Amino acid sequence: MSEQSSPKGCFLLHRLAALSVTGEEAQDFLNRLLTNQIPPPNAAHGPLAALCTPKGRITALMRVLPTGDGYRLLIDHELAEETARKLTMYVLRSKVRVAVEDGVRVIGLTGTLEGPPQTVDDLRREDGLHVVRLRGETPRYLVAGADEAITAWIKRAGIPLHDDPSPWILAEIRAGVPHLGAAHRERFIPQMVDLDHLDGVSFTKGCYPGQEVVARARYRGTVKQRLYRIAGNGPPPAEGAEVRDAEDRLAGHIIMAAPTNGSTFEALASLRTEMAEAGNLRTEERPVRVYP
Repeated sequence: MSEQSSPKGCFLLHRLAALSVTGEEAQDFLNRLLTNQIPPPNAAHGPLAALCTPKGRITALMRVLPTGDGYRLLIDHELAEETARKLTMYVLRSKVRVAVEDGVRVIGLTGTLEGPPQTVDDLRREDGLHVVRLRGETPRYLVAGADEAITAWIKRAGIPLHDDPSPWILAEIRAGVPHLGAAHRERFIPQMVDLDHLDGVSFTKGCYPGQEVVARARYRGTVKQRLYRIAGNGPPPAEGAEVRDAEDRLAGHIIMAAPTNGSTFEALASLRTEMAEAGNLRTEERPVRVYP
C-alpha cells in the first residue's frame, strides 16, 4: 500500500507522559543537559534527545517539542517523575521551571496529513496541539496536547481511534525508532540504540553529562553494539529480555516488541554487531531471525 493510500488511524499512546521546561533560560538549560542541539522556543522542529549519566548511559529518551515559553518533553510515563527530579537538581539559579504536565494526552497518527510537517522531526502547532512528523515508509505523526484539545481534534478529523497501540509499536519497530522505558534505564549509550542515526545526538554542541564518553565512542570507532530488527514465533518477548547465542553468550537485549499476527512477533533489539551478523540467536528460549 502506498503512502498516499495508507488509511488514517489514531492510537492512544498511554506510555507517553509530558514534562514542561519553561523560563527564559530553558533552551540553554536543556542544551547543557541533553545529547541534542535544542531548537529555540517556537521553532518548527521536534527532535529526539537523551539525558545521560556522566558515564554516557541513557537515563531517559525523550522528544523535545518547543512551546511559546519553553519546551514540552514527551517521555516514558514510568520515568517522568524521576526525570523531572533529576532535571530540577540542575536548575540551581537558572531561570527555569520543571514540572510534570497533568492532563496531556499523546496519540500516534498514521496516514497522510495535508500541509506541513512533511519532513521527519518537523513540527507544527495548531489549536494548542503539537503535531510532529516521524520516520517511516508510511506517513506517521505524534500529536500531543491537553485531553480536551486532543478529543476535539480527533472528532474534527473523523479518524478512527484505537486503544490497542500494538500496530503503532510495530510501525515504530519497522522504522527503527526505539522507546526506552524503566527496563532500559542506564543500560545503553546513545549509539547502542542508534540515537546518532536518528538525529538525536549533536557532536558539535557544548558539553553535557556523558558527552566525553559518547564522543569517544564515535571518533574512536568503539561502537560494537547497534539496533537491529528481529522476528520470531510466539508472543512478543518482554522489554529487557536477554538475547543469547547458541553458546549462551549474551548478545544484547530486547528494546520493544509487538505481535505481527496471532503467532509471530517483531522486535527491536540492541545487539553486539558481530553476534548479530553471525546469527543463531534466541530470546526467551525461542530462536529469532535478524534482519539485515
